[in-house]
Amino acid sequence: MTAVKAKDVARGLRRKGFDEIDNGDLYYHFMVDGRKSGIFTLRSKSDDDLGARYLTNMARQVLLKRDELLDLVRCPLSWDDYIAILRERGRLWNAVRYHRDLRREGAHPAEGECVL
Repeated sequence: MTAVKAKDVARGLRRKGFDEIDNGDLYYHFMVDGRKSGIFTLRSKSDDDLGARYLTNMARQVLLKRDELLDLVRCPLSWDDYIAILRERGRLWNAVRYHRDLRREGAHPAEGECVL
């Protein structure tokens, strides 16, 4: 596996509902219903490329496998799929209500073009 550009991972996470917070390092919090869900990852600002070990650690932090994380940021894994994985793994119990409300309001956080 080759390294992945850090900016591409950051862009992919933001498109899937992660909020970026700059506290010296860059933190990405998965937001649910306008609040932090408790699911987050981080990366150093100085990183340009993220190798396999780094991506594996990030994936664990957001409750995915490395291949699932890559699919999430490259878009084959949709926001809906991510929510479904979190629910299956018992990590996001209120996702159904949140998903239903967003669809009704038309404010899905993953809307937009996914290009890496």
